[in-house]
Amino acid sequence: MRLKTNKWLGVALVLVGVTARAGLLEIRAGVGMNAADPKDLNTAINSGLDSDSIDNYNLDVYFNIPAFPLGVGVRNEWLKGKASLGADSWDIDANNLTVLVDWRIIDSVIYVGPLVTVGAPFGDILANSGGNGDKATLKMDQFSYGVAAEAGIKIGSLILGAEAGYQSVKLKAGSGSAQVDVDLSGVYGKAMVGISFF
Repeated sequence: MRLKTNKWLGVALVLVGVTARAGLLEIRAGVGMNAADPKDLNTAINSGLDSDSIDNYNLDVYFNIPAFPLGVGVRNEWLKGKASLGADSWDIDANNLTVLVDWRIIDSVIYVGPLVTVGAPFGDILANSGGNGDKATLKMDQFSYGVAAEAGIKIGSLILGAEAGYQSVKLKAGSGSAQVDVDLSGVYGKAMVGISFF
């Protein structure tokens, strides 16, 4: 009985043991959605406009600190969304360049842990009001930040995972008294796929 118990305990430790990260470098890509609703932008163009989500794509390069369950990396995130009502519409194409730090509490065949991000968003917006189109630059209103949980499984060098959390992304369009807040903050979720090296 004791041998069986020790055997299953050993299997559990292999699967969910807290260990140093195996690969020094990870390259990952993700796709998901942000539950963002830029209300001030909608009101400025047409009070009837509504958007409840923004498409979210990302490419990450991670460096895993040897002998520790910590990783630091850089993420380039693409935020794309649009809304329209009659002749009024907006089309956002934004980027959010971020620094990431994650701590994998469990890191073996499966991994689980928290993730934090800090970044600098920027981009462009094409707005149409009454059929008159205008393209403007989106400027950073404040640094972006995010907190999330990540989890996944490693199959050799292949990484399959998911990430969910909250992200604050605030920009401005226009200048002077004509400035409009473009708030792309909200909860988000995404699926991830990556490769681990070394």
